[in-house]
Amino acid sequence: MIGAAGVLFNVATLANNLLYIGPKATVNTTSLNGNEIKATKVLIGPTVEYQIPVGNNKTRVLTGINTGYLFGNIDIFGFKQTTSGFAANAYGGVEIGLGKHIALGVILNLFEYNNTTFKAEEGNVSNTTSNTVFVTDRPAILIGVRIDLNKK
Repeated sequence: MIGAAGVLFNVATLANNLLYIGPKATVNTTSLNGNEIKATKVLIGPTVEYQIPVGNNKTRVLTGINTGYLFGNIDIFGFKQTTSGFAANAYGGVEIGLGKHIALGVILNLFEYNNTTFKAEEGNVSNTTSNTVFVTDRPAILIGVRIDLNKK
């Protein structure tokens, strides 16, 4: 399960398209094989998003970068670890207006970078750097509701 919340502020207009910047928090939880494998990952940091209106301005093409501090915990068959580090992902997608203030968003994570430190309960520490590309690795597709608090 993935949950995300953020607030984006329009900071500029580039080529008649809107550029937004703001804070975002994402929580990702995983449970496999009953509860023998559990993981929680939290990403908090800034997001930059560029929106390109298409057609009647109810549909927008989205591109953006989400970065921040990553932390969480992992429990695999009773062996517990905490995680911390830096993560960034580039995404693309579409926002389809459903009403005056609400839209459906479909976002694809195109590229993801993680530099994570794992610390086991016993004190062992390891660092891992990983990259995920949408085309060749596990694709992440997010579907959600986007609320525009600025429209009158």
